Amino acid sequence: MGKTINTDNLKAENTDRCIRKAISMQPQFRLPSNFSYKMMEKINKKVILQEKRREKRTFITIIITSLLMVATCILIILNYTNIKLADITNRLSNISIPSETLFYLPMLITLPLLFWFNYWLRKKFGYLLKR
Repeated sequence: MGKTINTDNLKAENTDRCIRKAISMQPQFRLPSNFSYKMMEKINKKVILQEKRREKRTFITIIITSLLMVATCILIILNYTNIKLADITNRLSNISIPSETLFYLPMLITLPLLFWFNYWLRKKFGYLLKR
């Protein structure tokens, strides 16, 4: 038993010596002077990205749950009042639409789209306006 302990110690010392030799052969690596600033900047960017993703997921889940809640409320109201969907569509088809509404309809559709497009362009390329 005494021999196995000595050979284990020799093996451990030998590997320690080999590791030290390999480390000493490595070239010296120096960190740049602003390493911590750059690293913190990258970490902050990553955290902000994760927060944006989390906010986006939360927003999407809120929209989905709201739509499901509205649909459920409509179904419950239709169920309790015994109104059929066919009756609602018949009533809507009997409504006459004035010609002025049809004249302004393209504008009513286009204006929200243009507002959204303006918002998107300012968000994406807003830094060009700050000159």
